[in-house]
Amino acid sequence: MFALILAFAGTNVDGFLCLAAAFAVDPPRRRIRAILIAAGGFAVLLLLSFVASLVIGRVGLRIAWFGLLPAGIGVVRLIRLAFTSRGPGEVDWLSSGPSIFSIVLATGADNVAVYAPLFALLPLGRTLGVAGAYLLCWIVGCTVVSYATPSLPRIHALKRYLEPAFAILFIVIGIEIALLSRS
Repeated sequence: MFALILAFAGTNVDGFLCLAAAFAVDPPRRRIRAILIAAGGFAVLLLLSFVASLVIGRVGLRIAWFGLLPAGIGVVRLIRLAFTSRGPGEVDWLSSGPSIFSIVLATGADNVAVYAPLFALLPLGRTLGVAGAYLLCWIVGCTVVSYATPSLPRIHALKRYLEPAFAILFIVIGIEIALLSRS
């Protein structure tokens, strides 16, 4: 049980911190919607983890491939930034639905890498129970982050730097997962 709690806490610190940073710089207009989108992204991670747990013993799945998820999201974000022009009035892009979803997915590659082997070791009923508990904890954590993160208007000028910083962070996370899993 303690290992399951540590797995959840250890793999979600980065996601909660990135969401807190995004919400501090660009508070979502509808917090409940932002929380539901983040929960949807986390549900996708749980589903990927479950599918990967079924495949692990059968095809020799390598964890290094999970590094492609955050690296790919980072590359897509950089490409989108290069070809998208923003006017001075467009400031709500960081807390948009697709951005929140991509933050959850990109910071969740480690979740899949940890949860998949964990799920492979558990019986199906317990796996579903653990996944449900993780999703509930994620929703509670996102709710706390959403409402507890203050709006920081003095750093709104830094928004244009935060999106490329997130993209580069995701690429680095992906490369790190790929390199660490080889050793």
